Amino acid sequence: MNKNIFKIAALLGLSALTFGTVACDDDNDSKETPKVSVAVKAGAAADTIEISKEMLKGLQVVFTDTRNMDTLRTQLTELGDGSIDIPVGVYNVFVEQVVKNSAGKDTLVYFRDENVSLKEGSTVNIKLAMGPSGSSYSNFIFSEVFFNGERMMHPDQYFVVYNPTDEILYADGLAFATTKHLTWQDKAMWYDEYYNAGKVPVNGLAVIPGSGKDHPVKPGDKLVIAFTAIDHTASNWMTVDTTFNDKKEVVKIDTTFYPYDHAVDLTGADFEIYQPNVKSLNDVDNPDVPNLVEVYNGESNYFSMHPRGYRNILMVKLENGEQSTIDSYFKKNSSVAKEKSTNSQTKEVTVVDVQIFSVDTKDILDGVATSDIPSDIVTRVLPTSVDRGKVLVKGCHSSLLAIRHKVSGSRENYVDTNDSSNDFYLQTPQNAYPKGWRNN
Repeated sequence: MNKNIFKIAALLGLSALTFGTVACDDDNDSKETPKVSVAVKAGAAADTIEISKEMLKGLQVVFTDTRNMDTLRTQLTELGDGSIDIPVGVYNVFVEQVVKNSAGKDTLVYFRDENVSLKEGSTVNIKLAMGPSGSSYSNFIFSEVFFNGERMMHPDQYFVVYNPTDEILYADGLAFATTKHLTWQDKAMWYDEYYNAGKVPVNGLAVIPGSGKDHPVKPGDKLVIAFTAIDHTASNWMTVDTTFNDKKEVVKIDTTFYPYDHAVDLTGADFEIYQPNVKSLNDVDNPDVPNLVEVYNGESNYFSMHPRGYRNILMVKLENGEQSTIDSYFKKNSSVAKEKSTNSQTKEVTVVDVQIFSVDTKDILDGVATSDIPSDIVTRVLPTSVDRGKVLVKGCHSSLLAIRHKVSGSRENYVDTNDSSNDFYLQTPQNAYPKGWRNN
């Protein structure tokens, strides 16, 4: 498997776009906490074509105090500006409203940001995204994401992509990534600086190979991508061929070394993420399951979904899955940025150049905002145009599968409104995909 090593930081940015007069309700009187005047400015997100004056006028912006969950609201003018008198503190900021677009059709306008610190002179910049008020089926979506894998080193993790459209879609060049920025981290310097460029930082890509039409996916069909496509219920030693640093070895894997309650058979996966150069994984290659083509950065050096959901998964579509196309995509989306580093002892601040790799927000077919309940989401690492909701698990390795709700129509389908809070639910145990699962 050909791998390119990149040292990647990420690219995100916060947009400065235009907001004005205001009205408040649910007033949060506090005798101890002083109130300050905060400006609000709103405009279109980088991947949203148009937000008209008619759509801006009267939009409600909701501020939720993270200390006591009290809410305050303000309305925007047709210029997308406003202000609000609010107690000093940290707030979650939220917009979600159905309005009429220029064609007179109902359109959902939304924005969400967590843990926004407000003080005198603060300005809240709102990047409004637009989307359908109901389900939207235009390309591949995630139907299952088992990031919360029960087994150490995560060999039982998997995810499922689904074709919700009425046409055949080709999976060649379908690329998967996880966000570089962790959901519990504060915004780093490069995050704030580049968010407005409409980018999402990633560690690397795992790409379905193919020349363009080698992997057709029929309407209503799905593809299963497993991290290790073996029968995880096996209770004995397995002798397998593996490779480390291009040297082939025959090793014995004790599948009972990490016993767990909800093991499943994944031998029927369509693709596998085989990572032989990461020795700590003890990765096993199922020769009957084709591997993804992986391109990593120089830090993690492997594709990983965090078991607490701190790295959010997303997918984009390349023209095909040929190595030359993948290499070209990396070159096109790589750049250099400045990042501050503070010495914890001397407090000396240095600025270093870091290579970054990012994907355009507009190119993201689907993504799922995830984290755990104790940490929640401090920094929204996926734009709200990709997912304005979130899926929270209760902790590490708790065997919780994030799976979409189904909806009946011309055929059984999945709900996709770019709001994982409503589109997904948690299930235990995870689903099994043994050989021949499509015929069962």
